[in-house]
Amino acid sequence: MDELLNLARQEQLAVQWADLEGGLGRYILEQRLILLDRSLRFDRALCRAVLAHEIGHHMTRQYADDPSRWEAAARAWALRYLIPDSAARAAWRRAVEEVAEQHGVPHAWAAARLLEVIM
Repeated sequence: MDELLNLARQEQLAVQWADLEGGLGRYILEQRLILLDRSLRFDRALCRAVLAHEIGHHMTRQYADDPSRWEAAARAWALRYLIPDSAARAAWRRAVEEVAEQHGVPHAWAAARLLEVIM
């Protein structure tokens, strides 16, 4: 969480708790302000995800004129920030190895089956 708050500070964004209705976070472009719903204080993982998403709005503000594109860009930015490519690849390899070992199949088969299930 600290790394996200530091990033917000570096980007000159204010982060405040608020009682939000209809959402867990809000980025106000004109005020360089991120609001986080008070309920997030009790769920660290969700709080990190929401804060990263709202910072993602700031980092992808070039899409502000297209709300659906901006949402997708902010989410993608947050996902890549919180779960770097190297970590995602390592987790995928571990999952493939585990399934292959448990079921006695080649890694390629395990990967293909995992992709079938998640797609």
